[in-house]
Amino acid sequence: MSVAPERKRVSRTGARSGDTAAPKRAASSTGQKPRTSSTVQTRDRSDGTVAHRVMYRLADGTQTSRTLDSAAAAATYQNLLARLGAEEAQRVVEAQTSNTAAVPLLSEWLEHHLAHATGITDGTIADYRRLAVRTWLPALGHYPVDAIDRDAIARWMRTQAATTTRRGTPTSAKTIANAHGLLSTVLASAVVAHHRPDNPSKGLRLPRGHRLEMTFLSQDEFATLLRCVDPYWQPLIAFLAGTGLRWGEATALRWANVDLDSLQPTVRVAEAWKRGAGKKAGGQTRDLGVPKTARSLRTVGLPVQIADQLRARRGRPADLVFTGRLGGTVHHQNFHPRVWKVAVDRASLGKRPRIHDLRHSHASWLIAAGVPLPIIQRSLGHESIQTTVDVYGHLATDAHGIAAHAATAALAMALPEELPETSDAVVLASAAVVDGRAVALAPGLVRD
Repeated sequence: MSVAPERKRVSRTGARSGDTAAPKRAASSTGQKPRTSSTVQTRDRSDGTVAHRVMYRLADGTQTSRTLDSAAAAATYQNLLARLGAEEAQRVVEAQTSNTAAVPLLSEWLEHHLAHATGITDGTIADYRRLAVRTWLPALGHYPVDAIDRDAIARWMRTQAATTTRRGTPTSAKTIANAHGLLSTVLASAVVAHHRPDNPSKGLRLPRGHRLEMTFLSQDEFATLLRCVDPYWQPLIAFLAGTGLRWGEATALRWANVDLDSLQPTVRVAEAWKRGAGKKAGGQTRDLGVPKTARSLRTVGLPVQIADQLRARRGRPADLVFTGRLGGTVHHQNFHPRVWKVAVDRASLGKRPRIHDLRHSHASWLIAAGVPLPIIQRSLGHESIQTTVDVYGHLATDAHGIAAHAATAALAMALPEELPETSDAVVLASAAVVDGRAVALAPGLVRD
């Protein structure tokens, strides 16, 4: 990049007035080629300051310029021209709410935000970075954080919704919502740091999409599927269906957190597998850590059949309950194609359940038995009852009838009348409220 000949002098920013070198942050990993070249001319003003005039051409060849007050601001504008082209660079500068060149780019502020995040694992930080790279970082990362407005975010969201994944499927609404949530958090921290006055991502309407369809197995269907599973792995599959634990929770369970000697056998969910920050052959590394949320730290009652299976193979406290044939940890990426997919193919159920659908099926059995949603929430480890209602509320078709029957029974002394015969569901619901636990089992889990 050439510079107009002139005498060199040190400006108030500490840079020479003829300097046109862009700051190091211009070197981007986006792979974009420079779109608009530019030069800088400087002149002394009558008040003793120095004007920095960035000269460049518009797309139609017309030469134009923008005068800035510091060498750093001029270099930043040159970066924008090189990255975005003349017209977009002009729009970005006009949208900026600050006149200082010290405002970081969004890509820089993301790294600052992640470096100072607390209460999350290195694996989660790596996940956040990957999410940003896959979604909004290529479109918005080169903007100064105070130049990002609602229109820019809305453009990214519309573009993202039309983008397909590596598998050829459209970007899901959930992915966009997660990415928008991360962007909003990053911009909120920029507000706290006084890099911008507000958070432009707030209040934007997120695209609506279809939740990935859940597959519910009836008790008979699960019994069929279980018989098609390799006998070595049947205890793990039965455990997942009988407890509703997540895959990462069940495969991280240690014998120290299994209580088989109490009147009601239980497991304590205290650890779960998390994606690590590193890479290895076949995927990411995994780390053991605390479960997904505070509510995920929970005690879950064991069905009698599952407790009997575990007693027959009890191990040392520090050992994992479920391991591979050679004693190693169980990996989903190997288990799914070698065990699960084979069993689903053999079962020929007319549906293709995922492993996680065992958790959904467990919840559906409890609901069918009349177990109240708050009990199911605690058993599944949902942070909010709203999550339970949103995911499974449509299955509770008899909830109003159960509630009415329970109220009728409670009023019997005050308002005696002939009561309808109490259903088994009402009895089970009442028992669940009293002892705080209830478990429904498939016929395939028959006690020996």
